[in-house]
Amino acid sequence: MFNEMKPKSKAEVEKELEMDMNIKLCDMGNACYVEQHYSDVIQTREYRSPEVILEGDYDESADIWSLACLVFELVTGDYLFDPKKGKTFKKNDDHLALVSELIGEPQGDELLWLKENCEAWGDFFEPANRNGTKYKLKRIKSLKMWPIYRVLQ
Repeated sequence: MFNEMKPKSKAEVEKELEMDMNIKLCDMGNACYVEQHYSDVIQTREYRSPEVILEGDYDESADIWSLACLVFELVTGDYLFDPKKGKTFKKNDDHLALVSELIGEPQGDELLWLKENCEAWGDFFEPANRNGTKYKLKRIKSLKMWPIYRVLQ
């Protein structure tokens, strides 16, 4: 038998706010120094940043990416990115497609940085125009744009 869940009353919420709580989130499983990388894969799949997927230089900004993915999961109960393997593509391809669908394909300075700093860039992206100012994924041709404001609705 299930108990019906009801919103807490204002008094119950105020009582909890008065409690002395200390919450810490920590996962040092893949921790390393910024100057001393011991592994190319530093994050759990669902929280992995594009530069790590593309085997590029990474720093503490990859941790900020993971934190944002984790906060989304804590708020919604769902992964922000949950890539799957397909018949013609691997999980990394799908992961990059999911990121592109959410925040757009890389462009401008971001595009230049990824091209210059990520060893596996050419494994996943190909030019979308003649002058090389736009790129598209090689193995996933059709993206379904899903901007973050719509995801949160």
